[in-house]
Amino acid sequence: MKYIVLSMAAAFSILLNPAFAQKQAMSGSMARLHANIQCAQCHNNIQPMQAPQDTTCIQCHGKSSSIQLPANVNEKNYHNSPHYGDTVSCLECHREHQPQQNLCKNCHVIK
Repeated sequence: MKYIVLSMAAAFSILLNPAFAQKQAMSGSMARLHANIQCAQCHNNIQPMQAPQDTTCIQCHGKSSSIQLPANVNEKNYHNSPHYGDTVSCLECHREHQPQQNLCKNCHVIK
């Protein structure tokens, strides 16, 4: 029994170690686009990890109104909102560890 408890304690200490956490791959909807990015680049080594601030997203992607969709994407660019401009948090729509949301669908019918 003593060895089981010690083994479990050792396993949990490894899982809680930030260095180990850095090596875990993203599993959500942004995983493909951020595959070569370490967790700390967005989460700033804050423990426990918290959602990144919009300023972190803007450092790489720019303000939402300046984001261009790839040429092969044939849909409206929701980043350039006539209602909100640059005031909506990136995390309002883009989430890694929770289901994605579409703020526009709160009022508009989107096909």
